[in-house]
Amino acid sequence: MKVSSFQVFDATAVSFPTLSDSFQVEHLYTFSVQLTYTAEAHYSGQVILEASNDGENWTSIHCEDEAGASGSLMLNVDQVGFRFFRINFKVITGTVNTLKAVAYCKGI
Repeated sequence: MKVSSFQVFDATAVSFPTLSDSFQVEHLYTFSVQLTYTAEAHYSGQVILEASNDGENWTSIHCEDEAGASGSLMLNVDQVGFRFFRINFKVITGTVNTLKAVAYCKGI
């Protein structure tokens, strides 16, 4: 079994919906993405994990509401049955000052 990790977002200031690049995951058994952010006190938003088999049509497979001046979130996916994933980070109110996300993967 092989393991790897890679950066999804790196300290990006976000004040509007932001999509990560898409990442190919078809040879993975499982992966997780850990997001950490700092924001204005009145920040609220959503972190949406999206999946696709063709890289063009995206389906939300997990959504978390976030709020407050800082936070951390772990998204875990077992039994990966799709080819690509991306993160859709939506700011509803406020501004995110820093955003970092790292993926950790296990597969063949």
